[in-house]
Amino acid sequence: MIEMSKDYRNDLYDVYVSYPPQVDRGLIRECLRENLGEEKAEGLIESLDSKPQVLVEEKCTWAKREELHDYFSYLGLDIITRRYSGLTKTSTALSRLSSKRTIL
Repeated sequence: MIEMSKDYRNDLYDVYVSYPPQVDRGLIRECLRENLGEEKAEGLIESLDSKPQVLVEEKCTWAKREELHDYFSYLGLDIITRRYSGLTKTSTALSRLSSKRTIL
């Protein structure tokens, strides 16, 4: 088991999203298009179609992790949070669409 620091709010996190099991993906795709805009939504949808989990934010703070969790839960996606390890360089699914590391 990985131990969290005593003050986990000072740790950094990677936030991934995925489609929930046994849910109509078409409905979630429409919700993404309505709330993210066509270009960002299509980038995320393409990424989710090609792999089960998509990184949407790398090395984010606890507060940002909470914000992303609330936002993507509202959109119908499952959220996976991992403590940032810094072992590999990873790009986000949406980084080619925006110069920022976040879509909010």
